[in-house]
Amino acid sequence: MLSDKLCQTAAAAFGTPVYLFDLDRLKQQVELVRTQLPQARLCFAVKANPFLIPALSQWLDRFELCSPGEWSLTQKLKLPQDHLVISGVYKSAADLAAIFDQSGDSLPEISLESAEQLALLNQQAQRQQRPVSVLLRLSSGNQFGMDEAALRAILARRQAYPYLKLTGLQFYSGTQKHSAKITAEVAGLEKLCRSLEQDFNLPPLALEYGPGLAVRYFIDSGQSAATADLDGSDLAQLQVLSQALTQAGCQRPLTLEMGRFLTAACGSYLTQIVDLKTTRSDHYCLTDGGIHHLAYYGQMLGMKQPPVRLIKAGPGLKPGNLTGRAASPKAASAAAANWTVCGALCTVNDVLLRCISLPDPQPGDWLCFDRCGAYSVTEGLALFLSRALPAVAACSKADGLQCLRPSTASWPLNQPQIQPNN
Repeated sequence: MLSDKLCQTAAAAFGTPVYLFDLDRLKQQVELVRTQLPQARLCFAVKANPFLIPALSQWLDRFELCSPGEWSLTQKLKLPQDHLVISGVYKSAADLAAIFDQSGDSLPEISLESAEQLALLNQQAQRQQRPVSVLLRLSSGNQFGMDEAALRAILARRQAYPYLKLTGLQFYSGTQKHSAKITAEVAGLEKLCRSLEQDFNLPPLALEYGPGLAVRYFIDSGQSAATADLDGSDLAQLQVLSQALTQAGCQRPLTLEMGRFLTAACGSYLTQIVDLKTTRSDHYCLTDGGIHHLAYYGQMLGMKQPPVRLIKAGPGLKPGNLTGRAASPKAASAAAANWTVCGALCTVNDVLLRCISLPDPQPGDWLCFDRCGAYSVTEGLALFLSRALPAVAACSKADGLQCLRPSTASWPLNQPQIQPNN
């Protein structure tokens, strides 16, 4: 957990709202996974938090990309092509052509989700006479991937695709999975790989598996943020996964694709209290952030409490427009009462917390929400109301506080190019 002092420093340097990513905590989580699963390569799902790519590129083996924009990000950051796997349910002919044209001497690995994608990739590879490594994605029963029959049909005709090197299978069935499901999935995947190897006389197939390990976001009733051990199940889950792989006899090349499990705990979101009021005996704490910036998996209109703390601004730390401003008499009388914390959006859905006790909140103080290192930074309703995108910062003991993105206006993205008639 980042210190109150560091949060105050970040607010002063970058303004609020601001995301803060603790790179030391991130590295600690990576090391935990490495220790428990040393046989596996680790792959980061970039969709979870693209701002962490530079740090994770020092510690991980691979990055999964699911859109042309994510591809462009990794090119700008000059990640090695052999560290990339291109996934995603939709890859156009233009997308694949750009990958071939811009990849230099080597190509990333590409996962195939349909016969149509296979035909497009095969056409591109043949046109340029460039071999490319391919993973076949197995469906878990939704729009992603292909069923076993489709995989077998492709493998039976693999000689027709001389430039496609079919290296293995990819499988991901969702997030926040329980241990029994993970154990069953690992056993089923190992059984399928062995069957395909035997039936088609294949060398050992590689397996790229997204286990979807669960992250605890919410504090149980009666607990406080200071006493809740939300990391307590991480080690146990990794041990379950390790045991499942051992029981299944999985000794094939293995890559574990993770996003949420690696990054959730390293993130904090700082938003400033801008107003307090009481309406019909209900006490409202209004902030300069909101649900367009903060998204916890499973949160429902503020009904569950994530780890959050009040950070007092103190003398000289309040911004000019709030200095000396006092809460209304009605709100001040509710200092020890339960508050509904709402953001700055003009919708009744912009509720971050309900029925939370805050010790004497005042305009200019901050609320710090922890465990938001995954998805929040990109998953919210960022363009709603044309409010600015928050600043993004990272911190570590080695490098201190660094700005990854300043607060950025979003209104130009919502501006029509055709001017209204006068």
